Amino acid sequence: MGLDPSISESGPAPSSRLWLGFALLGAVAAGAALAVSELVAGAFPSAPSLVRTIGQRVIDVTPVPVVDWAIAMFGTNDKLVLVIGIVLVSLGIGALLGLLSRDRPGMAAAGFVLFGAVGFVAGLTDPLAGAALTLVAAVAAAGLGVSVLLGLRSLFADATRPGSGAVAVAGSRRAFLVASAATVVVSVFEVFLGRYLGSRTQSAAVGREQVTLPTVSASPAPAATPSEDAVSETTVPEFEPIDTTVPQFDPIEPELLPTDTPEGAGTVPAAAESTEPAETVSTTQPASTETTQAPTAETTTTTQPATPETTQAAETTPTTQSGQTAATQAPEPSTTTQPTTTETTQAPQTTTTTQAPQTTTTTQAPETTTTTQAPQTTTTTQAPETTTTTQAPARSSVSGVADPTRAQIAEVEGVSELITPNDEFYVIDTAIGVPQVDHRTWNLSFTGRADNPFSITYDELLAMPLVERYITLCCVSNRVGGGLVGNAKWLGVPLRTLVERAGVRPDGNQLVGRSVDRFTVGFPTAAVFDGREALVAIGMNGEPLPLKHGFPARLVVSGLYGYVSATKWLTEVEFTGWNDFDAYWVPRGWAKQGPIKTQSRIDTPREGNITAGPNVIAGVAWAQTRGISRVQVRVDDGDWMNAHLPQELSIDTWRQWYLEHDFAPGTHTIAVRATDGTGRTQTGNVRPPRPDGATGYHTIQVQAA
Repeated sequence: MGLDPSISESGPAPSSRLWLGFALLGAVAAGAALAVSELVAGAFPSAPSLVRTIGQRVIDVTPVPVVDWAIAMFGTNDKLVLVIGIVLVSLGIGALLGLLSRDRPGMAAAGFVLFGAVGFVAGLTDPLAGAALTLVAAVAAAGLGVSVLLGLRSLFADATRPGSGAVAVAGSRRAFLVASAATVVVSVFEVFLGRYLGSRTQSAAVGREQVTLPTVSASPAPAATPSEDAVSETTVPEFEPIDTTVPQFDPIEPELLPTDTPEGAGTVPAAAESTEPAETVSTTQPASTETTQAPTAETTTTTQPATPETTQAAETTPTTQSGQTAATQAPEPSTTTQPTTTETTQAPQTTTTTQAPQTTTTTQAPETTTTTQAPQTTTTTQAPETTTTTQAPARSSVSGVADPTRAQIAEVEGVSELITPNDEFYVIDTAIGVPQVDHRTWNLSFTGRADNPFSITYDELLAMPLVERYITLCCVSNRVGGGLVGNAKWLGVPLRTLVERAGVRPDGNQLVGRSVDRFTVGFPTAAVFDGREALVAIGMNGEPLPLKHGFPARLVVSGLYGYVSATKWLTEVEFTGWNDFDAYWVPRGWAKQGPIKTQSRIDTPREGNITAGPNVIAGVAWAQTRGISRVQVRVDDGDWMNAHLPQELSIDTWRQWYLEHDFAPGTHTIAVRATDGTGRTQTGNVRPPRPDGATGYHTIQVQAA
């Protein structure tokens, strides 16, 4: 029944007051509907948040220019702004339905039902949500919204009913306002209760607290930079050309690395040289020897017991067959050596040897870390096209990296920390909410154009030989001088080890990483074999991956922007043809190949006022896989001045720099540029981030007084 807009407690009432009342009750009803859906989502881990699922669909269909604007305007807070926007839009729609309820309450109620249906359809697109609980959340939201709408409308009708006395009208109006306020309070309480329950019941948060990472050996090995000499030619597929119209993926050139790298911070001695062609050797030495045998003219498969706190090889896994690791594939029956409590040496009876025509001189490389086989691991022959399984050892070994020394850190106030704390590390992804993945049921599948596709569980991954590596990650959306870059110590399994186990075929020249939220990346499979650091990471700065950084596992690939490599909440690695699939951001206008550009940034001083006289200019520079060999600073139109560089932590990390300059009173312009380890200096040509990363010198202005 419609209400007379000319009646109030004492006579004719302004029409605007009535419209405001109807709009208010509609907005309150919409807020109640959203709140109860959040409560259901918090109480049940597999129930979706309707706000987040709708927001996820908004992200997927938002035009590229709008996405670019949002990232440029709000940075890492862009999704928070989106959530707030969705809530405000929902309240606005509720207000419109409240106005509609003035004359057509049935249609207004139908609007809330439609609102719930949209949420249900959006919830079904959440791969982590169950259909039944999605329906429960949608029905609860729609039902409560309709109930609140009609209930408040009835109270408001009493407050504006013709013929009512002033006292009755005042009482009805008071009841309407109290009911509206109470509904708002209850809705806010439901939201916070849902968040609290979610923090208690979400399997990912609970499970992560139960994860204990392996202990790093007491004498950590330095982060080693692999050379192409260490790559086994028998295991690198001859990948088919990626695309005749796209330049081939540039391999890392170890001979061009910086010459000022400190001992133990990023280089290893060259592999032992051989004057004759030699077959691949797969040998496991006791961890305490820290020795790697150079290739010889024999094919040897030997299993040695591992002692506690063993040291894992930095980069490569010895192999015998193309695309297969010696630990899981062998042409002969399995050979197992039982562990003992004492250090052992190779026994002749446990060695299978095929004599080659000539013998190769073998030289021990004292600085090269070793591959250590855990006890009770059986070498098993698997037929092609079948899933490969390996018995998990009792404990895994970790090849650790030493903590940064004082010589590697710039003690300058205002400069970015050499190792970025987890809670300060930038977050850019397409997930409107952090996916909740239970590591106890999670598995990682290697599929596509591979001879031996397989899946591996979290416990199996955790039990494999692990490595620690310092690697700087950078977002392609980072503007010159921006903050979407950070450096961390990552713990994980070398991606190459897993790819070799899968036996990728030559036509699988694109590696596609898939997230549980259906986000995808894609990069040349050749990057796994060119010597760069590439991990399936499970740890970050000494703790299990934080939820927002990809727990339980993610990809970390040095030298590639995150949009083509850094899959968080990783669930599948698929090998496909380069032209057969475009990852998430490619159809949205970003380049398909995303090698990181050499960049530098001024951290201090900040733009604005400074004190005239001596001031320290400092910042960071990065060129992953190439390293930073020089940083130069220019003030106004002066000459470029070389900045001081602490010793390099790794060619895969950023490098701090600093320079003291005496500023005269007045306005000054400061610019910075970096030169990478190959001798190439970053360009001063200014380009925006799209399509493959921003370029130009970071420049600021200061006022000295």
